[in-house]
Amino acid sequence: MTPLLAGLLWVAAAEAQPLTLEQAIDLALRESADLEAALIAIESAALSPGRLDASFAWTAWAEAGVNRDAAPRTTEFQPQTMTTVPASVGVRRLFPFGTSLEAQLAGSYFDAPFPDLGIPIPVIERGFTQSFTLSATHPLWGSAAHELVDLQRREVTSDVQAGVARTADTLDQVLGEVHRRFWTWALAKQSLRTADAAVAAAHALREQTERKSRRGLAETRDLLRAQAALEVALDQRLAVERTLDAARRALLDRIGTPDRFTDATYQLDRAVPALPVSEIVARAEATSLALR
Repeated sequence: MTPLLAGLLWVAAAEAQPLTLEQAIDLALRESADLEAALIAIESAALSPGRLDASFAWTAWAEAGVNRDAAPRTTEFQPQTMTTVPASVGVRRLFPFGTSLEAQLAGSYFDAPFPDLGIPIPVIERGFTQSFTLSATHPLWGSAAHELVDLQRREVTSDVQAGVARTADTLDQVLGEVHRRFWTWALAKQSLRTADAAVAAAHALREQTERKSRRGLAETRDLLRAQAALEVALDQRLAVERTLDAARRALLDRIGTPDRFTDATYQLDRAVPALPVSEIVARAEATSLALR
């Protein structure tokens, strides 16, 4: 579990501390696939100069082989077969300005046995040759490699700048959406508190009107007005509750799905001090009885 999610669980346990805007922004940035793609594009473009430089690094090679030649003899003193083992190692480098430098060390071992010449010691001609070569090459009419590198570097710079611009735009978009959805949700919470208070006040007014009606201090129309006011308050609270649910879903859609961020969902539910209508009416009735 990440420290952020652990912190969200702790905040969810503390009902007095709602989800903060900073936490919502942090969750949204973690969940933004567009922002992640833009950052990956910048990282990939930033690594391109290194890949270009690697194409101009020193490279080394080594090769070896075996050759066996056989030819008809024209004299008795001419070897019939010859075995040659050539080998070479070298390094080369192509510079961005077009010059290529190459160094090579080559060697060859040969073995050529002569035919039987009637002497007790066989005659075998063998030996070893070696050579070292250092060469440099530069084109006379410009360097295609140099021009290609300059073009690629300009493209890399352009890609990095475009990636930074996309990242900034994506970041602005994410922050703007989180701010808008968070404050819409916060305003809906406050509206629900106001609606709860209005329902409680309307219920208390109806109870008071009923008591007055039983004592003959209120007419039937007063009781009907009080009942109508309570029904209007309940309808308004239901509309506000629907608005709050839509705002909550919009915020969760931006900061993460409820299935993945169950703690954030739980925290949003706990942060809303909304009670069912039956509980509000029960509390209002208890308050009315205490005032009698």
